[in-house]
Amino acid sequence: MRRKSWKGKTEKQANKVRLINMPDFLKVAKEAALAGAKETKSRFGKAEIRSKGHNDFVTSADLASEKKIREIILRNFPDHAIAGEEGGLVGSADAECIWYVDPLDGTNNFAFDIPLYGTSVGLARKGNAIAGAVCMPEHESLYWAEKGKGAFLNGKKIQVSKRNKLADSCIMLDSSYHKLSADGKMGQIESLALSSFKLLNLGAAVYNILWVADGRADGVVEFYVHPHDIAAAALILEEAGGVMTKFDGKPWKLVQGPVAGSNWLVHKELLDAANCRKKKQLFI
Repeated sequence: MRRKSWKGKTEKQANKVRLINMPDFLKVAKEAALAGAKETKSRFGKAEIRSKGHNDFVTSADLASEKKIREIILRNFPDHAIAGEEGGLVGSADAECIWYVDPLDGTNNFAFDIPLYGTSVGLARKGNAIAGAVCMPEHESLYWAEKGKGAFLNGKKIQVSKRNKLADSCIMLDSSYHKLSADGKMGQIESLALSSFKLLNLGAAVYNILWVADGRADGVVEFYVHPHDIAAAALILEEAGGVMTKFDGKPWKLVQGPVAGSNWLVHKELLDAANCRKKKQLFI
């Protein structure tokens, strides 16, 4: 029996997309993620750090990693475009294939010598993510996926959890509390806290999403993300049997803004909590 999604569609229907032969795409994504992560790891604890805004850093590791990733992609696919966190868009925004690169996700962790960070490289063709890889060098973890072929961690296939109640679930959460407070969103955090078993914030979107993908956690809510932040991780989550949507339940399609991801089974409850549609009372 095909498992139904919370919207009533089968996963096969929800994930249906034109598949192409793309072994080189995935190979390059993995090579680039590993090379970028090597640059960051070699600078961990000793990188030059400067501010690029309130509560926002950029380091010499970000820049070195993105430079290396860009070189690898353009050497293999000179006609492709690259959208990087630090370097912006290289190539045409109308290119058929665009690579979304976050050379150092978890920069604030990195700046404070907290070993929770990763390098993310994802490829979209005609607006659909088709391949991606994320390397977490401090934990020697390489996640990857390509559309329609499953998700993997260090060569082992991964699947989302089977917990089906939000009250029993661990939910990963966006770390931008200063922004959430300033934007009046703390009520949504309270709603999520009271509706779930546990909220956990690791300070890096790739960790938040991929720990849902491999079944350690059950859902994730990110309020402030860009396509380069999660293009690879969102594809890996979907290929592991999960789902990523906007807060209104519509599919996430490489756009900026709040997103929610889960194992499908708790997704409706997760969206209800994120939108403050249902709040449990806390008794002490």
